[in-house]
Amino acid sequence: GFNPPHVLTLGLSLPRTQYATPEAQAAFVAQVMPAIGAVPGVKAVGGTSVMPFGGSWSTGSFHVEGYTPPANGSSPWGDIRIVTPGFFAALQIPLKAGRLLGAGDDAKAPTVAVVDEEFAKRFFKPGQDPIGRHLYFEDGPITAKTNLITIVGVVRHAAHEGLTADKRVQVYFAVAQASTFGGVGSLQVAVRTAADPRSYVGAVRRAVQSVDQSM
Repeated sequence: GFNPPHVLTLGLSLPRTQYATPEAQAAFVAQVMPAIGAVPGVKAVGGTSVMPFGGSWSTGSFHVEGYTPPANGSSPWGDIRIVTPGFFAALQIPLKAGRLLGAGDDAKAPTVAVVDEEFAKRFFKPGQDPIGRHLYFEDGPITAKTNLITIVGVVRHAAHEGLTADKRVQVYFAVAQASTFGGVGSLQVAVRTAADPRSYVGAVRRAVQSVDQSM
C-alpha cells in the first residue's frame, strides 16, 4: 500500500514543557516540514502520529453516519492517524477518490478526514460514495453539538503490522486539527530522497535543529 525504497524515517518528540498546546505543536510542524523539504535531494516529506511497520499503533472507535452495526456487533473501529499534508506523497500512498488533506485544513476550518479503501468497503454499500459523508466520536444520536467530521478523500489501504496481518480500517486526520485528539506528543517523519536515504541523515538533522536547536 506504500512504496518504501528511498525513504528515511525519524522520530520527533514534542515535549509538553515546550509544546504545551495543540496549537504550539501544529506551529512547530508547520515550520519543520518545509525546513526538511528544502534539503537538496529531498523529494517529499510528511509526518504521522504512527508510522507503518514502526512497531506501534493507535486505534479508536467511532461512528459512521448512516451505518448501523450488525446485531451483537461492535461499533466501527480502526487505526487513527494524525498526519501532515505531505504524508501520502512521502510514502506514495495513492489517492483513489476525492482529495488529500491540505494546508487549508487548519484549526479554523471544518474538521475533515481521509479514509482508506477498507473503510469505504466496510461501512458503505457498493456504489455509495463516501466523499461528503461523516464520521463522529460522540455516543448517542447526532445533535447540533455533534462534531461531524467530513470525509474528503479515499486512499489505498496501507499495511501496518505486517504483510500478512488482518486489515484494519484507517482514518487520517490533519495535524493542524489535532486538538480534537488532544494534540500530538510525537511525530514520525518520512523523507523520500533522490539517493541513498542514509546519506541525508546529517542534513535532515540540521534542518530540524534550524527550527528547534534542542532536537
